[in-house]
Amino acid sequence: MSGPNSGEGGAFGSWSKDEQGLPCFDLAPLSALKDTVVPQNDPRKIWHQVGNDRLTATAHAGGWMGLYFADRGYVRTAGLDPENPKELGGLWSVLDTAGNRVLSPLDPDLRASARWGVGYARWEVEREGVKFSRRVWAPFGDIPALRVDVEISGVQVGFYAEDWGIAPYAVLMGGLMTRGEPAPEDHSPLEKILWSLMGVASSTSRAVTERLRKAYRNRLKIHTHYLGPLETILVHFAYGGPFKAKTPEEPGWFDSYPKPFFLSLLNGEAADPRMEEGGIGFRLPLAAGSGKFSFAVGSAEEKDLPALLASLREKSFEETARSWGKEFSAELPGTPALAREAKWNAYYLRSSKVRDDYFEANVTPQGSAYTYIHGAQGAPRDYVLCVAPQVFCDPAGARDNLRLVMRMTLPDGRIYYAHTGFGKCTWAGMHTAPSDLPLFLLWGLTEYVWGTGDSLFLDERVPFYPKERGKESTVRERVLLAWEYLHHGVRRGEHGLLRAGSGDWSDPISLMVKDQGAFRARGESLFNSAFAVWVLPRAADLIESTHPAKAREMRNFAEELRAAVERAWTGEWFLRGYDGLGEPLGESHLFLDANAWCLIARIGDEEKRQMLVKNIRKLLDDPSPIGATILNEPHPIRLGVLGRGWDCNGGVWAAVNGLLSWAYSLHDPALAWRSLEKQSLAAHARAYPKIWYGIWSGPDAYNAHYADRPGETFVHPATPMREFPVMNTNQHALPLFSLLRAAGVETSPEGIVVTPRKIIPGDWRIETPVLSVASKNGKITVVARSFEKDAALPRVTVRAAS
Repeated sequence: MSGPNSGEGGAFGSWSKDEQGLPCFDLAPLSALKDTVVPQNDPRKIWHQVGNDRLTATAHAGGWMGLYFADRGYVRTAGLDPENPKELGGLWSVLDTAGNRVLSPLDPDLRASARWGVGYARWEVEREGVKFSRRVWAPFGDIPALRVDVEISGVQVGFYAEDWGIAPYAVLMGGLMTRGEPAPEDHSPLEKILWSLMGVASSTSRAVTERLRKAYRNRLKIHTHYLGPLETILVHFAYGGPFKAKTPEEPGWFDSYPKPFFLSLLNGEAADPRMEEGGIGFRLPLAAGSGKFSFAVGSAEEKDLPALLASLREKSFEETARSWGKEFSAELPGTPALAREAKWNAYYLRSSKVRDDYFEANVTPQGSAYTYIHGAQGAPRDYVLCVAPQVFCDPAGARDNLRLVMRMTLPDGRIYYAHTGFGKCTWAGMHTAPSDLPLFLLWGLTEYVWGTGDSLFLDERVPFYPKERGKESTVRERVLLAWEYLHHGVRRGEHGLLRAGSGDWSDPISLMVKDQGAFRARGESLFNSAFAVWVLPRAADLIESTHPAKAREMRNFAEELRAAVERAWTGEWFLRGYDGLGEPLGESHLFLDANAWCLIARIGDEEKRQMLVKNIRKLLDDPSPIGATILNEPHPIRLGVLGRGWDCNGGVWAAVNGLLSWAYSLHDPALAWRSLEKQSLAAHARAYPKIWYGIWSGPDAYNAHYADRPGETFVHPATPMREFPVMNTNQHALPLFSLLRAAGVETSPEGIVVTPRKIIPGDWRIETPVLSVASKNGKITVVARSFEKDAALPRVTVRAAS
């Protein structure tokens, strides 16, 4: 065990390495977490993500679990509220011969130690001679189950009880989902009144959604039976309510055919299965005063259980740890926190994956409040933001994410904003004409094809949405379709920039203009335009050999956009766009999102770009301890919907800071490395040590240093991000991506191109399943590997240092 890292765990504990040499976090005693920001003022409710390619679980400090499956829509199998212990997932107890509790996580005076690790959570208790250890871990790979290993000693005589509540909670999609929240302190009296009125509407909407979710649960028919030869309790569900899909293959808001849930005893003797209304479990004797048991809990069809359980018995924790150890690693002697977080972020990114049977893919949803409270999986841009680093650490996951985005596409080129339930695509109410999604798809395709060498992917046939209509096209044809939709569907406005539609990357951007209708119809986006300047020539290279005329069109269009963006220079930075009434947006406000793409696309001459770098650093980066804010000062927002320094009104965004680090690396290497350090979890823990999130995981945006509740995350009538402020994949994907870019790892038609930028201090090494790149005494060595059997080997080029 290595020593703790002072300050990098905040008030909540310390980082170290476990017996497998992987990073882990040891929680502080829960009694010590007074005066800290924790869920509902209860430190027992803080949690860590445990998952693999198939499922996601939340391991709570109090000792219980939440277990989520998404095969046919997101469903949590058990409750999370300790006030309803019969519904809790993974509730354990040590009982005496009369059935009285000797140890339980519900004991108010229990002093359990908890550890969050790569792929597992562990709780240990030592009291009055009794020793108890419980480790829950997700076997590496595409396995729809968790393993639970329990060891007990020092008990006189009694039983061990392993209980899992059966309280299915379907995360059906909701719109306005914020329960009553106080207005930001810096709101004016009128804004506070408007906030309260919006809060009433939002609370009502949330209540209605929760009633629908409860009604869905009440209409589930639950049948439980014991499979003696397998020592397994199997729970079958059948939806008996309205809105049933006509067939199991049809998309639906409501799932009619959820898969069974099981709890199995993998080793141990004399199991006493408990099958009561609302819960299942086992009682196992501790006749010799000790016991060692293993369980499996998961979701599978009965016919698949024998093979699955046999596999789980063979799996070892050490084997899983070795697999996670190969996922992504970095040796950065000068900055051990960034090296630790590279491994940790790669784990959190991959363990976010779930299986989606409709889209026939294991995908990486954005997570946080969007997935687990709204119940809307999206947006496609966030799937692609995962693709960029997954190309190197999980190429199969990158490919599945791209397949999903293409399967969410209509034959006319429009890409749905989100999906929910079982394969039900939706515009999520307000996002009927997002204009940036084709650009993100093109970016993801170029990263994947060139980063893996999998050029055959371009000839794969992918269905359009819905797949029942029977229409499909090749991936190469999707490149053409995205281009045509941008050119003729999104189109340009009067200033020559791509239009914004219902929103580009920034969904609330239309709240910053006078006339929302005019903005949707004629507003222009510099974010889209600068992004297109960079991505369209890359996408043109994908189709050059088959459609040279279209490739020329794309490149010419990009050059016309470059000229239009250059005309949007204010003298200090580039505009954010135009409001649809002819007025500029961003003349007095520096918008980081659009300007980062200007630096990446090298728009403007060197003098302008250096001035832009200087202003970004001075106005957005230097004042903030945890990464650059997205605005230099809050923008007027219609009705005060966004607090000052919250969300897109000045917050600190993981996605945009990832772009900024990359942009800095092209113009000022020292700033790039500083940016990586400032956006790290360690930096947030040091700056805001009493906030539970931002230490081992976090949201997609933190509140600015000048905002009400700095360092926390936002809330507004639609999204209660504070309610589920962790497990956002942007928080883990973008630091990995920007670290690779800082190391000079890019993709191009040449394949993987490594251009050392003299950014990372000292000698260093980055290892991924497809690439090893190291620098020693200034000399770069690179080794590329195939990510699948018989797959092409990616081409690698090392260029002179820049």
